[in-house]
Amino acid sequence: MEESGQHQEKIIKKRKRRSLRKMAVGMILACLAFAVAAAVEIKINEMAPYRPDSQEIFLQVLNLADDEVKITVLSDENNTLLAESIKSFQNMPHYSKLHLKTKSQNFHFQLKYHNVSVYTEHSVEEKIWYTLIIREDGESISSMMVKDEENKTTNGMIAMRFVNTLHEEVNVSLGTDASLIVAEDYGVSAYRTVQRGEYPTVHCRTKNEDFSLNLGLLDFGAVYLFVITNRTNQGPQAWKMEYMPANKMSIAWQLPQYALVTAGEVMFSVTGLEFSYSQAPSSMKSVLQAAWLLTVAVGNIIVLIVAQFSGLAQLSAVPTAYQSQMLGERESEEPTMNPFQKNESKETLFLPVSTEEVPPQSSNFPKKPSPKICGSNYPLSIVFIVVNEFCERFSYYGMKAVLTLYFLYYLNWSEDTSTSVYHAFSSLCYFTPILGAAIADSWLGKFKTIIYLSLVYVLGHVIKSMSALPILAGQNLHIVLSMVGLSLIALGTGGIKPCVAAFGGDQFEEKHAEERTRYFSVFYLSINAGSLISTFVTPMLRGDVQCFGKDCYALAFGVPGLLMLIALVVFAMGSKLYRKPPPEGNILNQVVKCIWFAISSRFKNHSGDNPKREHWLDWAAEKYPKQLIMDVKALTRVLFLYIPLPMFWALLDQQGSRWTLQATRMNGNLGFFVLQPDQIQVLSPFLIVIFIPLFDLVIYRLVSKCGINFTSLRKMTVGMILACLGFAVAAAVEIKINEMATCQPNSQEIFLQVLNLADDEVKVTVLGDENNTLLAESIKSFQNMPHYSKLHLKTRSQNFHFQLKYHNMSVYTEHPVEEKMWYTLIIREDGKIISSMMVKDEENKTTNGMTAMRFVNTLHEEVSVSLGTDASLIVAEDYGVSTYRTVQRGEYPVVHCRTKNEDFSLNLGLLDFGTAYLFVITNRTNQGPQAWKMEYIPANKMSIAWQLPQYALVTAGEVMFSVTGLEFSYSQAPSSMKSVVQAAWLLTIAFGNIIVLIVAQFSGLAQWAEFIFFSCLMLVVCLIFSIMGYYHVPLKPEDVQGSADKQTPQIQGNMINLETKKTRL
Repeated sequence: MEESGQHQEKIIKKRKRRSLRKMAVGMILACLAFAVAAAVEIKINEMAPYRPDSQEIFLQVLNLADDEVKITVLSDENNTLLAESIKSFQNMPHYSKLHLKTKSQNFHFQLKYHNVSVYTEHSVEEKIWYTLIIREDGESISSMMVKDEENKTTNGMIAMRFVNTLHEEVNVSLGTDASLIVAEDYGVSAYRTVQRGEYPTVHCRTKNEDFSLNLGLLDFGAVYLFVITNRTNQGPQAWKMEYMPANKMSIAWQLPQYALVTAGEVMFSVTGLEFSYSQAPSSMKSVLQAAWLLTVAVGNIIVLIVAQFSGLAQLSAVPTAYQSQMLGERESEEPTMNPFQKNESKETLFLPVSTEEVPPQSSNFPKKPSPKICGSNYPLSIVFIVVNEFCERFSYYGMKAVLTLYFLYYLNWSEDTSTSVYHAFSSLCYFTPILGAAIADSWLGKFKTIIYLSLVYVLGHVIKSMSALPILAGQNLHIVLSMVGLSLIALGTGGIKPCVAAFGGDQFEEKHAEERTRYFSVFYLSINAGSLISTFVTPMLRGDVQCFGKDCYALAFGVPGLLMLIALVVFAMGSKLYRKPPPEGNILNQVVKCIWFAISSRFKNHSGDNPKREHWLDWAAEKYPKQLIMDVKALTRVLFLYIPLPMFWALLDQQGSRWTLQATRMNGNLGFFVLQPDQIQVLSPFLIVIFIPLFDLVIYRLVSKCGINFTSLRKMTVGMILACLGFAVAAAVEIKINEMATCQPNSQEIFLQVLNLADDEVKVTVLGDENNTLLAESIKSFQNMPHYSKLHLKTRSQNFHFQLKYHNMSVYTEHPVEEKMWYTLIIREDGKIISSMMVKDEENKTTNGMTAMRFVNTLHEEVSVSLGTDASLIVAEDYGVSTYRTVQRGEYPVVHCRTKNEDFSLNLGLLDFGTAYLFVITNRTNQGPQAWKMEYIPANKMSIAWQLPQYALVTAGEVMFSVTGLEFSYSQAPSSMKSVVQAAWLLTIAFGNIIVLIVAQFSGLAQWAEFIFFSCLMLVVCLIFSIMGYYHVPLKPEDVQGSADKQTPQIQGNMINLETKKTRL
């Protein structure tokens, strides 16, 4: 009876855990659904019309007169802001954007109708949509300004308003309770929203007659204006104009989010109801069911509070909701619903085995204890290993910090080629660990492998430094030396990488496992300390030190080489203190052959005549020793857990690529310090230096005191979640950057600005092919234009005619333009004659965070401008225009220039992040040549400090994932395969970089969408890793160490006769 009761209790606990797991999966599905909803919301916002910003209005003109009207919008200073010729009842394709000087302003309007000019004035306020309605009264015209307040949003409904040109009030019946009243004589109704559909017959009534209007199809999200007019003999009709286009995104895109959240509801709600009933006492089942329903009410209250007080845009509120849901789930998690709860009754994917009956391999570790540090349990030998790792990482990251600039500016490669070679080198550094591990475990041992490959490493640095010496003439020689040097460095750093960490772990006895765990934290700390210091120092050696008249790349590569030499010497000094496990033979070859033999034997003996084996690797028992099979089993269990790991590295390694590119579009001026975009990467090692002792000495201990068993796999899972949140924050930052960025011209659009270099005011009129006015502006001499004007084309390329009025003279000229381009029309004066030239501002599209500048030379001599780079910038005489040149952000008070006859200097002032400048070199005073400065694109407004949260989240995730993963890999690996496992760990980093390359090359996603994609992908991988971790039963230290304390027969030939016995679970 007692056994039956215990069995029944186990069944109840098992059902309870199953129910809680189902509910947890339901929560995760709801989380994913809201992530999908966020992506859909962002796409909807992209396709929606723009909104006027601060000190902006949107204006369109509705001409209800009988003939064409030419309208000119004038500011308070009487300069032309907009000039258009509008035909009678012309359907305007878009609003025009006008800029205000203050929050409210008066605009003057000049209306030319036939031979009559009418001047009127209207006041406007920022962030508002307006319609200027022009009406005719006999021979005169007048205008009225209508505020389109409801035009800001229609929330998916159809909005409409009416203008009544009749002389009687019109009552429009739209099928609602109240009719819409439209006053007589150009009365304008309020907006009314209706459902989508066909409206062929809308009943209307005046005082004297009834009639109907055909409004046609009214589509989702569109905004319409209907003008009720009686211009024909067919009675009153409605002229239709579409203010806002219909919604373009199909509602079918909501299907995935509904599918996910409904699947989550099935797993959560149905299971929750059953769980509540089964766990409640019989006397309180109804009470607990009521409590379950009460949680629904509380959930609605949470939504109400967030919606009322969060102030977030819809696309931001979605990730916030999902983040807090995940945080709440982790905080309220019970031990029984932990996905990593060890359950001995479960079937595992890889069965743990006992080593009692397996003859293990021998070990030649010294029996005498090694010296300790100050009486502690830490071996003195690890000091040499940690110092070696610090110097080696300084060497590697210091060289890598200036590598891209070396390709770009020294070898003069393109950005694409430089980036490709850089990532190819990075990938090679993480593929060579397989070779290093094979050499260490099969031939030389870890100690000799580190020594010999470090020599190769140093040689690679020497050759790399030689490739930056200008005295070795010939670029081809520099390229050959550079590639040879990088190949040797990749072989050296990758070859010793798996050996150093494992060799450090070998210095500890198994009874000091806790000290070994802390050693891995210190080891990882030394890696990031070296990275932190070198990332600051080597760029300074390159830029601040001049050698051979250029940036000193030879010194920037030579100092890391010197540090690698120091690393080699320090490591060799501790030779007599090390515990040096001998190589285990060609273990990698044995592992591959063992796995292949087991698979082939399994398929050859698939008939039912042969007895079943408990594990698929047991099919190799006829040829290979049990100890090898046991080690391969342990190896495959660890490698199985490695399958999801590349996804984490795919996120982490984007700090040096995508996040750095994001930083180029942000402002690095922190007030007390100016941070360059590539220097923001220093945050990662800096935060790691802080986080490692914080987590090790504070957080983990607090968690332990709370009674939580924070295992290695749980730490790694939390690290994945933090990386996921980091990329969600990066996506939010990217969206905000895009909102603040300068708009780009779309299809059949150009951006045009006019630069007047004449001595007096010039009136510029842009005419289309049909001689209609597209733009009219009066531009003063050397007037700094505040913005580009957007012009629409009828085709991809078009000829624009320009009329230039200067004093009493008119000049006509023609210039071809192409869509999606930025142009500057430069007006110049020769005596009393003016002319123009069109300059294409191709590089003006982006400056990648750098400061871009170009020069216009009004002097009669060629000017050579020295900007501190290798080649001077040559600007031709007589209004010659230079190419763009990018420079670093900073003050430029003295820029040396030279003509054929004189030398002079220009004061360019502060050149800020991400700004594009035009400097006009002129000599209009007696003080010599000067530079007149105009800002094309404003400086980056978003501070680079906004990247700190994403770096903090991802770095905290790295501490919990990477440090723990190193220790976990060592503890779970058989003694004969520790370097192999370490190499496999590093191989996951290489595959992570490949994932980034594939997504970047073939996804075609916008940057914010790519960040969200990686975040969601990381969340899915985290779920998979959680399930895998639940079924993983970690090996105990005595199971791993057992093979080091017993003897095993050597493998001779291909066949070994062993007594076949079943391994005990």
